[in-house]
Amino acid sequence: DILEPLRERISIWTVPAFMMYIAFVMLCVLNVITGVFVESALATAKRDRASVMVSNVKSVFDQYDKNNSGMLNWDEFKDACDSKDMKTILASLEIDSSEAEGLFHL
Repeated sequence: DILEPLRERISIWTVPAFMMYIAFVMLCVLNVITGVFVESALATAKRDRASVMVSNVKSVFDQYDKNNSGMLNWDEFKDACDSKDMKTILASLEIDSSEAEGLFHL
């Protein structure tokens, strides 16, 4: 038994204290490992969300690019901002649709 020297040479009361110490250290190590996995998953989700957002904005802009120039003029952009899809995108970015002209001129 690995705890025999503790029990015989020091005190029988050191055995439960040592076992509690081992349990606490194991809990701390598992908590750190879990934190690393969660942080990695959150970073991946953030990258995925940004990628999906860019894809959604590009599809809306392509839909409202009437002359297929690859660029939106003010009228096309204003029409795009009036669409439900674009309002949803702007709301998810926490941008008010009334700030569309300022956004266009950036």
